[in-house]
Amino acid sequence: EIAQNPGRREELEQLEHGIRMQQTAVRREKQFFLPRLAAVVDFGSQDFDFALSPYAMLGLNLEFSLYDHRAHRHRRSSAEAESQRLIAQKEHAEAQIDLQVRTALNGFRTASQQARMLETPVRSAAASHRDVLNRYREGVATYLELLDAQENLKRTRLQHALALQNAWMKWADATYATASFPIE
Repeated sequence: EIAQNPGRREELEQLEHGIRMQQTAVRREKQFFLPRLAAVVDFGSQDFDFALSPYAMLGLNLEFSLYDHRAHRHRRSSAEAESQRLIAQKEHAEAQIDLQVRTALNGFRTASQQARMLETPVRSAAASHRDVLNRYREGVATYLELLDAQENLKRTRLQHALALQNAWMKWADATYATASFPIE
C-alpha cells in the first residue's frame, strides 16, 4: 500500500534550510546598530620548572556600529529578497511534488484496474482452451480449433502479464513520488 501523504522530500528540506539561513541573515542585519559586548576570561600559569604561578585575565569588549555607508541596509534588503525568492521556490516545488504524487497515484490505480480487468479474459480463455482440448481428444474439434484456442490463451496471458508489469512500474513511480520508502 502506498502512503497518501508524501514523506519528507530532500528538495523541500534543502529549501527550508536556505529559508532559515536567509531569515537568520535578516535578523543579524536588523541588529546592526545594537551594541555588542564580549567577555574573555583566561586562566593559566607562566612559571618554569613546574612551579605554580597562576594568573587570571579578564577582558571586556564593547563594540558600537555607527556608520557603514548604508551597506547593512543593502545586505538586509538582499537577504529579505532572497528569503522571499526561496519561499516562492518552495511553494512552487510543493505544488510540483503534489501534482507528481497525484499523477503517479492515479496512474497506479488505473494500471492496477486494467490488470484486474484482464483476469476475467484469461480465465475465460483458459476455460475455452480446456473445452477445445477435451473436444479435440474426443475427436470432435479440429487441430486448427485447438491451435486457435492456444493462441488466444497465450495472447490474453501476455496482455495480462504486460498489464501487471505496467502496474508494478506505476507502483514504483508512486512510491518514488510519495517518498514512502525511506532511503538511508
